Amino acid sequence: VRVANRLVVFQPRNLFTHRLKYKYTCDKVVALSSAVKDTMVRNGIPAEHIEVITGGIVFPEQLAESGARERMRARYGFGTDDFVIGHVAAFTSEKGQLDALEALRTLLPKHPNMRMLLAGDGPLREDPRNKETVAALRGAAQLPGYIKPDADFYAGLDLFLVNSTAEALGLSALYAMAHEVPVIASNVGGLPEVVGDTGWLIPPSNVPALVKAIEEAASDAAALHARGQRAREHARGFSAEVTAEKTEALYHQL
Repeated sequence: VRVANRLVVFQPRNLFTHRLKYKYTCDKVVALSSAVKDTMVRNGIPAEHIEVITGGIVFPEQLAESGARERMRARYGFGTDDFVIGHVAAFTSEKGQLDALEALRTLLPKHPNMRMLLAGDGPLREDPRNKETVAALRGAAQLPGYIKPDADFYAGLDLFLVNSTAEALGLSALYAMAHEVPVIASNVGGLPEVVGDTGWLIPPSNVPALVKAIEEAASDAAALHARGQRAREHARGFSAEVTAEKTEALYHQL
């Protein structure tokens, strides 16, 4: 029995090879998300040949201990009253860091306590446009490079941003949600499936929509906290244990 996995949402480069691999030479295809399945169906793979089993995360049963929020903020020079937005992704064109920085530039005159932490590395981290914008923001945005987010990291955030133009699933959103941080995400790929009704879904590459969503998130601390709690419970359904159970059930069925 042959099972193939499809983990990406982009259009296949070669339809003949795509159909040979996923339609004729395997018994079932496991798609990472419903968005991945939809892309495959549009490219000639029968829907009944595809099983959606979303990727899983190691779900944190315990949140960060007391004092973690202050430690994280002290590490990056943020104040206790700052509204801190996190973003963790490779610095590539589809991840939207330039749009995030532009949104922060728009917000600061009216909301001077807004802060943004764009973690990650990649070719566009050294892009002159990023450097110029960060310099103009005078410390309101930081690009610390690659980090491995832990419970303390998420404890210091008020909001998490995944404003990509393409995402097969959106594991970074899930990790934030599992740590009780609500998410603003682009309405693309697997992100609507991940975020559900717990956060905000906005059109991709739309800075005004991003600004509006951030302002709404920052306007009501109690409502934001409630969203974070709902996000954590929603993310529990994407745990590694759930993924393993569904995968095992499929293998038994085959």
